[in-house]
Amino acid sequence: MSLPGHTAGHTGYRVESDGKTLLIWGDVMHVAVVQLKDPAVTIKFDLSQADASRSRATIMADAAKRHYLIAAAHLQFPGIGTLSKSAQDWQWTPVPATPPASAQ
Repeated sequence: MSLPGHTAGHTGYRVESDGKTLLIWGDVMHVAVVQLKDPAVTIKFDLSQADASRSRATIMADAAKRHYLIAAAHLQFPGIGTLSKSAQDWQWTPVPATPPASAQ
């Protein structure tokens, strides 16, 4: 899926299986502590700050509304989780990290 703004041709991938969706969105977000409070904030590395801001706002709203699992760089470990919206800002909830079966 097209997610313009960060780089020329910036894309994300939506993977669906058994009625669930994983959204892999690349560099949509860069500084989560800032952009979860205000998704309109951009960085100098975005080629088109207006497009990056618009892409981020759109994909965040869609992911929260549709309860997508998100995989992305620049988010709290393990970089896979969900988004939700409160009256004030967005919340990132990482999936719980589980140790490999051999470590249990």
